[in-house]
Amino acid sequence: MITAWSRPDVVNAIIAGTALVLSVLGLVLQHRLQQRTDARDAARRDDELRAQRSAKVVAYFEVRPSARDVFIRNDGSSVARNIKVQLTEATQGKRDNEVIEWPSLGSGASAKLRYITISGLGPRPEFHVAVGWDDDSGVPGLWESTIPT
Repeated sequence: MITAWSRPDVVNAIIAGTALVLSVLGLVLQHRLQQRTDARDAARRDDELRAQRSAKVVAYFEVRPSARDVFIRNDGSSVARNIKVQLTEATQGKRDNEVIEWPSLGSGASAKLRYITISGLGPRPEFHVAVGWDDDSGVPGLWESTIPT
């Protein structure tokens, strides 16, 4: 025998169906959120491993009265190899380029590359310094800056 549903039965069925749909939607959203969290954690672990295998070579000048010593320093946690330092002086429209190569530099180490003589009169030159290197991360390193003398 078929009976008609009463109004409370229809309302209860609608509420139950809506709850089921919302529960499924919640599970799908929770699964997507977990995937994003897992991907972010994996990327963070990869970044940490890369940082452990990366060198960070920077250049700086030490100032003396008539000269500037050019140094490089490895602030990273890995050995830097095949280091190339390009010094570009831009003074009064003149551009001089010099590339200095250095075989390797350990973590925390520094090396004096050369000195630059500064004449007494006129403005102090600025140097654009670009440093490139290889390390255990497999990604070529690059550091650039313009350094006043």
